[in-house]
Formats: sequence, C-alpha cells, structure tokens
Amino acid sequence: LNIDFEKIDERTGKHFVEFIRELSVECRKNGIVLSVDNYPVSGGAIWYNRREQAVYADYVILMGYDEHWGSGGEAGSVSSIDYVESGITGTLEYVPAEKLINGIPFYTRIWKTTGTEVVGESVGMQAAAAFVADNGIQTQWQEAECQHYGEIQKGDTLYQVWLENYDSIKVKLDVMKTYDLAGVAALGVNQRPHVAQHPLLGVLPDGAGVDDDHVRALLAVRNLIAHFAQHPPQKLGVRFVLLAAVGVHKGQTGFLRPLG
Repeated sequence: LNIDFEKIDERTGKHFVEFIRELSVECRKNGIVLSVDNYPVSGGAIWYNRREQAVYADYVILMGYDEHWGSGGEAGSVSSIDYVESGITGTLEYVPAEKLINGIPFYTRIWKTTGTEVVGESVGMQAAAAFVADNGIQTQWQEAECQHYGEIQKGDTLYQVWLENYDSIKVKLDVMKTYDLAGVAALGVNQRPHVAQHPLLGVLPDGAGVDDDHVRALLAVRNLIAHFAQHPPQKLGVRFVLLAAVGVHKGQTGFLRPLG
C-alpha cells in the first residue's frame, strides 16, 4: 500500500503522522507492505515527520523528481543529479538507508519560453526523444545535471529539454547504489509506447511495450534491483521495488513488487 498525501502543512502534519501510525497497525495485521511518499527535505516539508514515518512504515519513498515543475516559472531539469543526491542525503538524516526508496522519473518536460512566460509540458521519455529527433535538435551531455540537453528557437519561442534516458537514469541508479538504498521507484507520465512487442520484453514485468531506450532504462533499474537483492533487510527478508512497467503507461506510479 503506497500513501501519497501532498501539501501537508503545520495544521495537518500531526494528524498525518497519526494516520500513518494507525494504518501501519492494520497493514501489519494483514501482511500488507506500507510505503509513504515524501518530497525532498525542505522547510515547507518538515511537517511530514520522516523520522516517525520510518518507525511505522515499511518504506519511505523519496520523490526525486519535479525539481522544476510545469508552472514554476523557471525552465530546468526534472531531476538533475545534484537534486537527486541532495534529496537522498537529506532524507537519510531521518530515515535509515534500509528503509529508503528513491523515486526516479520516466518523464521529462519540454519547456517553452515566450517573453517572460515559461511553460513546461510533461512528456514521456519516448515523446521527448521524438521531439528532439523531429526538430533536428543536437543535444549535448551536461555534466552538471548528468543529462542530455537540447534547445531550439522557433520564432519568439525558445524550446528546451533535459532528457531522461538510459544515460541519465544509470547515473541516478549508481548514486542510489552508493548509498545502499532499499530500492528504486519510478513515476511515468503520459507514456504512449508504439512498440507492441520487443525481444527484451521477456525480462520486463507485465510485458510492457516500450521503445529501445526505454527498455535499456528499465534493464538498468532491473540490474540495480539485483544489487539490492543481495542485501535484504532483516525485517522483511526481501527487498521491494516500485516498478512502473504498468503505471508508466497509465500516467501512474508503479506497484510494489517483491524481488523474490
């Protein structure tokens, strides 16, 4: 069971934590694994009380994306590597590594800047790659973000994109491996794969149809799962991971899947 309550404030924070406490009791009675989604640590997110969450929930999930959001007024990466790592280290001050799952995006945003108006459209990995190809955009690897970046000017509008693909996701997974986290989560928005079958689908959960780059990204996630599985936490005896093979194609978060 995954809980995703957002915009918790000072007034509702204590009630949210009490809800997690009471819910955890019922989950344990029924053999249900409980996880709770969280923003990266910041002044406005202190009311989530991650330390208490880690006591009662089986896993705390860090939403390591939406560094820049569609209506935020500033174009930028959805999940740069510094954002990912600082989110992990900040959360580890409250949550032990064996209970922390980091969420990665299987989406990005195409940014349109016209004058002072900045708008970001959420698109899947495949759609972003198609936008780059269709517009003949030459992307370059940016070490600061650990992502491929490209832009194009059309009339008065500047289009920008920081791609999420195999390369960017692999760097994120390497960071997670360094901190020996409990697992990986994935969130995908508006995925519309055009490939119904793929030679690698046999190793992917639920036989999801995806393009080559998406398959490589999922396989990178799968390799990290194998690493996590070598060091199962004592409490449950098995690592869990949120895989988005179903949810990524429905604009939803994936589902908890046991590794064994």
